Amino acid sequence: MPIRLRLFVVSYAPLAAILAVTHSTSVWPPQDGPAFWVFTLVACVGLSDAYRLPKSLRAKSNRTVALSDIHDEGGAVAAYVATYLLPFFGMEIADWRSAAALIVYFAVLLVVFLQTDLALVNPSLYVMGWRVVSGTWRDQRVLLLLPAARTVAENESIKVVTMDRFLVFDEEVTV
Repeated sequence: MPIRLRLFVVSYAPLAAILAVTHSTSVWPPQDGPAFWVFTLVACVGLSDAYRLPKSLRAKSNRTVALSDIHDEGGAVAAYVATYLLPFFGMEIADWRSAAALIVYFAVLLVVFLQTDLALVNPSLYVMGWRVVSGTWRDQRVLLLLPAARTVAENESIKVVTMDRFLVFDEEVTV
């Protein structure tokens, strides 16, 4: 599966968990609660991938970078989490119309997600102990995923691996 699509599933895994909880009545047998099982599956796959994905990239296409003009992107996550308000508006998946509306909602989110730099501004990655900073490298704005406790100084040489158009801090090797 392409990285950006995986990051989309990772990003909305907590929302899927919220939706699973809101659709948790009468979940057994499974045919009585398909929404619960679909949302639970998406939540489990996404959250496990949020844990595995950054760690699985280590030692792949290592390079050393030095970023300038570094900014924390945590504020963008707060705005992004506004999309999580959907289940609190009382939406029920009672018939094909509400299911179709939910599919359209997620399709729009997917298009916006794929066409912007929101892939790393991702609540699940923050839950798993990562954070995002932006900076300038080779006269281009880049996003860097790094452990929450790690800071990066201006022009500090750090080892990173690439993930799509993004950089991931390689905490195994530092310069």
